[in-house]
Amino acid sequence: TLVDFAADLRCPTPTAAAHHLTKHIASVREDLHFFVTQSQQALTQKFHQTASVLHQLCDDSHSALSHKISLTDQHLKHLEVRLIQANPLHKLRQGFSITRHEKTHQILKSVAHVQNDDTLSTDVVDGIILSKVIGVKCHSKKTSKN
Repeated sequence: TLVDFAADLRCPTPTAAAHHLTKHIASVREDLHFFVTQSQQALTQKFHQTASVLHQLCDDSHSALSHKISLTDQHLKHLEVRLIQANPLHKLRQGFSITRHEKTHQILKSVAHVQNDDTLSTDVVDGIILSKVIGVKCHSKKTSKN
């Protein structure tokens, strides 16, 4: 208390003790204000640095994702073209046909797989042709067993 300051002779009177304490409080307030200001400035600077880093990370990830999406889109278009080309209907539209043995439904790849009087079904773009084998001719002496 003020009396304690006056009693131990650091201050000659209670008024002097009050004046001494007021100086001390003002100094503490100034120090506190300085530290608060410094802390606010440091936090503001750290906030701006962090915001800048986050903006850069967002820009980088957006660019990376855009690039990845572009690559994926190109890959999907390529796969679509390959899928269309591999579609049997695409081949039929080009004038090809698919001939199967009527009983087994297996695709014929060689004359070795048919005999006289076998029934064949041939898929064309607008339907199926049923035919009866009346003879088989080989192009060469080598016949494929596939």
